Amino acid sequence: MNKLYRTALVCGLIPLCISISLILACLLVKNSLLLILILTCLPHLYFGLPLCFIGGICLTISYKKARKRNIENLPKKTLQALFVLIINIPISIGISILFSSLVYTSTAVFENQSDIVIKDICLSSPKQSYKFGDVSPNKTVEKKYRFHTSMAVKYSFTRNGIKYEDRMFIFDAFYIGKKVKLTITKSGEIIIKRIPQTLDLIINKQNI
Repeated sequence: MNKLYRTALVCGLIPLCISISLILACLLVKNSLLLILILTCLPHLYFGLPLCFIGGICLTISYKKARKRNIENLPKKTLQALFVLIINIPISIGISILFSSLVYTSTAVFENQSDIVIKDICLSSPKQSYKFGDVSPNKTVEKKYRFHTSMAVKYSFTRNGIKYEDRMFIFDAFYIGKKVKLTITKSGEIIIKRIPQTLDLIINKQNI
């Protein structure tokens, strides 16, 4: 096959290899800072699809020229190159969904070490809110949540008929793939931590 055919293959293989590498990296890497670096590769999606379009044009021209010369296995080779180009579309959509899930989805944990039921637990931002229900004494509730970055997230709950609320954290890039844990101790102290953590990082600590 001619140079146009090889160009079409390259146009399909480059974004395909990058996409697969990014997907594997996201699935294997758990460190939030490394995930941020991976996310900086997202713009390749905007260049990868036009590259596939260019590859499609090259393949069309190549096929017309090769057909006139009766090249052996022409349909098979053309279909192979076409598959490499087209497969980039669903993979690009999938990687966008994966990144969106990584960026906006994390986990909140509420642990009640006290002897009093914690009721009506809720996490909220200016645009969203998530209800966690009640947590019985010496029980733990865990739930996924999705907040947009750079937003203040507040917690609220009722204990002994008194409602408590305060800022829990600012949801930013450092919360990608993390857990945030709010613990109410036996003495009535509220401790908020990010998990996992390199240090014993306490975000917020107060008494109720």
